[in-house]
Amino acid sequence: MDNDDDDNHDDYNGDDGNNNDDHPFNSKSWKSVPEGLAIVFVSDSVFGSGEIPTWIARLVVKTGNIVGLMKGGFHWSSKNVHSEASHLDRKVNDPELLQYGRKFSRTYYLSDSHTPVSWTAKLEVAANEQSALARFKINDLELDHIQKADAWNTNGQHIYHYHRHGQNNNFNAIYDDLPLEGWWPWPKKNEEAV
Repeated sequence: MDNDDDDNHDDYNGDDGNNNDDHPFNSKSWKSVPEGLAIVFVSDSVFGSGEIPTWIARLVVKTGNIVGLMKGGFHWSSKNVHSEASHLDRKVNDPELLQYGRKFSRTYYLSDSHTPVSWTAKLEVAANEQSALARFKINDLELDHIQKADAWNTNGQHIYHYHRHGQNNNFNAIYDDLPLEGWWPWPKKNEEAV
């Protein structure tokens, strides 16, 4: 198992030298940090039933310490959003979201509020109607909206998998059935690991 604690990225100061984005996700100091966690959210729990959800979102988290995010919990709220960098687009940019055939997207950037910053993230929300994205609020997201989540260590090895509709295949290769806190969808306290 990797010891990822040395990768703190405390050199992010809000300016990546390009002066066009005020968030760490695309900054020079985070460019080489791998994606450690990806979570897919859907607006309705009908996903997989043939009905079309209003929106689908994917949160991609960069961290040099995915094990720490498991052990300590992955916690965030609207306070972690860099609202000045959020924007709407007339296309979907996330390759994973392209498969759902949506026309428009709204992008948010988030980061850890602690110093040094231990994670940074990009949330892209995709919908067929621009009005759905205009109405979307970060606080609309709930744990019950998570359809799938995957995590990788810094070597790119798959260490965590959750899928709402395939729970027999859920796994945590690091902590097995240890209940995870925050935005980790599984396992939770008072719930048996599948």
